[in-house]
Amino acid sequence: IFSSQCYEWAAPGVLPQIDNPNLQHLSLREAGFQRWVELLSKGEALYGFPDNFPESEQEMLKRQGIQAMAVLPIFVDNRWWGFIGFDECKYERHWTGTELEALHIAANIFGSAETRARTEQKLIQRQRTLNLLHEIVLVSLQSDDMLTMSQTLVDRLGELIKANGCFLSLWNENNQQTIPLAAYGLYKETYRSLTTQPGERTFTQAALKLRQTLVVEDVNASPYVEQHITQRFSTRSILVLPLIAGENKMGAILLAFDQVHRFQPEEISISEQAAGLIALALEKFQTMEQAKRRANTSETLRKASAAITGTLETDEAVTRILEQLNRVVPYDSASVQLLDGDELEIIGGRGWENPNDVIGMRFTVPGDNPNSVVLESGKPYIIPEAWKAYKLFNEPPHDHIRSWLGVPLTIQNKIIGLLAIDSAEASHFTEEDAELASTFANQVAVALENIRIFKETQDQA
Repeated sequence: IFSSQCYEWAAPGVLPQIDNPNLQHLSLREAGFQRWVELLSKGEALYGFPDNFPESEQEMLKRQGIQAMAVLPIFVDNRWWGFIGFDECKYERHWTGTELEALHIAANIFGSAETRARTEQKLIQRQRTLNLLHEIVLVSLQSDDMLTMSQTLVDRLGELIKANGCFLSLWNENNQQTIPLAAYGLYKETYRSLTTQPGERTFTQAALKLRQTLVVEDVNASPYVEQHITQRFSTRSILVLPLIAGENKMGAILLAFDQVHRFQPEEISISEQAAGLIALALEKFQTMEQAKRRANTSETLRKASAAITGTLETDEAVTRILEQLNRVVPYDSASVQLLDGDELEIIGGRGWENPNDVIGMRFTVPGDNPNSVVLESGKPYIIPEAWKAYKLFNEPPHDHIRSWLGVPLTIQNKIIGLLAIDSAEASHFTEEDAELASTFANQVAVALENIRIFKETQDQA
C-alpha cells in the first residue's frame, strides 16, 4: 500500500509539504506506519501528539513540525481509498469528540464526492463504450476495405482507452507469422512496414496460442516476445487481445502505454468486447475476400485452360502455359519439365535472364534435387528457403531463387513431368498457391498429352 499527498492547505507561517518528495509514493509499511494501515483500513481515526505515537512514526512527523494531528480515513465504494490529515504545528492541541465527529463528516463528504465522480465517469465510459461497439458494427458492415476499416477501429479504441498506441496485427497460420496491419499513435505511419520472421515469438503469437488476453505491465521482462521487437517501440506496458472467431485465429489487438500502466478490470472488459466484434468483422472480410478470390481464380483457370488448349504446337503451348501460369500463381521465373527416361528435361522457361541457359537442362531422377521429391511423392513441394535446402540454388542460373514450388504434371495417374515455379523472395509460396498450381497443372498435363498424341498420329500418317 502506497500513499501520495495530493492536496494541501497550509496556514500562513507554516511550511507547506505538498512538494515534499518523502510524502510521494510512500510505502506506509516500509516507512513504519503499519499501525496507520491497520486502523484506517478499519475506518478508525488516528489522533493525538506525535510524542505519544510509536517511535517508527515520530521522526517523519516531527520533521514536518507537527505537534498534534488527527487523521481520518476516506472510504469510496466501501473500500479504503485515502485519508485526510489535520495538523497543528503551533501547539499541542487536544481534539474534542465534536471536532473529530465533524472531521469524520468532512472525510465522508470527500468519499461521497469521489463515489459520485466515479459513478458519473462509469456512465460516461459505458456510453463511450456502447458508441464504440456500435461504430465497430457499422464500420464493418459499411466498409469494403479491410485496411480502412482496421485503421478506423484502432483509432477509436486507442482514444477510448487513452492508450499511447493501439495496434492491429494479422496472423498467418501457415507460416506462423505476425503481419502488422494498422496502428494508432506514434507508429501510425511506420507500423505496416515492420516485418517479423516466420515462427518468431510475438505478443500476437502468444495470445493466440494461449487463447486469452495477456496483461503485460513490463514488456522488457516478458517471455512472450523477442526483445529485439520490443526495442523498436517506446512501449512499457501492453494489453494483448487475441482476435479469434470460432476456430479461426486472425490476429490481435495491442493496447500500448509508454509508462508503467496498471490495467483495470473495466478497461480490460471494454477492450475484450471490442476485440470480439473486431474479430467478427475481420472474419467477414476474410470470407468476402475468399469468395472473390475463388471467383477470380475460377475465371483465371478457365481462361488459362482455353489458352493452352488452343494450340497443338509444343513450343506455342509451352509459351502459353508459362504466360497463364503467371496469372494463376505469380512468379519471378518458371519452367516446364518433362520426363525422358530417368531424367527430367526443361522444355520451356520464362523469367530467366537468358532462357537458353535453362532450356534443355536435365535433372537425374532420382537425384539430389527437389524435382525428384515431387516425382516420388506425386504431390506439390514447397521450399521456403531454397538456398538452404539444395546447393544447386546457390549456383547460376538458379542462384536468384529464394523459394521454390514444384507441382507434378499427372495424366491418368501417371506423372509425365512437373512445373517448377520460382520466387526471388523467401517463404513466398503458400499452400493455397500449391493448390491453385496443382489445378492448373492438371489442365497443362491434358494439353501436353493431347499434343503428344496428335504428333504421334501425324508421324504415323
